[in-house]
Amino acid sequence: MIRRSPRPDTGFTIMHNETIRDATLSYKARGLLLYLLSLPDDWTVSSEHLARMSERDGRDAVRTGLDELERAGYLKRWRHQDKAGRWVNESVVYDRPCA
Repeated sequence: MIRRSPRPDTGFTIMHNETIRDATLSYKARGLLLYLLSLPDDWTVSSEHLARMSERDGRDAVRTGLDELERAGYLKRWRHQDKAGRWVNESVVYDRPCA
């Protein structure tokens, strides 16, 4: 799931300059965040899918970028059981860091 601040639906991605200039993030993590924020709200975050979308970065590189975003508060991930007892991984991507 993608969570963005309110903005017009313009067909392009709007990102706060503080996020773009967040020196605590590597350029890889910033680029990954920008790509994630360009996706629809109901998109499911998957390192395997993200790696397939890149000709240069494999799954492990994507995972290190996602880990970095999680540590910085731009990504929240958790695992829980659904009503049928199956384990489900959920993720939420934010355009501003959350505590």
